[in-house]
Amino acid sequence: MQRNDLDNEVEKILHSLDGVERARLSPFFYTKVKTRLQTRVEKVDRVAWTWALTAMVVLLVLNVLVMIKEDLRSNDDYGTDDIEFLTEEYSVNTFNIYEEEQLEEDE
Repeated sequence: MQRNDLDNEVEKILHSLDGVERARLSPFFYTKVKTRLQTRVEKVDRVAWTWALTAMVVLLVLNVLVMIKEDLRSNDDYGTDDIEFLTEEYSVNTFNIYEEEQLEEDE
């Protein structure tokens, strides 16, 4: 009995589709869809360029800040007295390539 009821139910559902017709589109449907997709792509491109420009500006600002900081640091160099003191204190011999060349010429 259950099998018969199930078959009747399936037939009823299948016959309900008999009166269905194919959907009709407006004549400009594809043009509208194409326009929507194109404007969507343009918006995505605009957002991507905005992010790229923002990243470049941030990197440029960071570069400038590093350069300024390095410039300030180079202005705060050690004096020659400090360097001489440190070389004597730690027994570091400074070697100048030009002094070696002069020594070889003298010999």
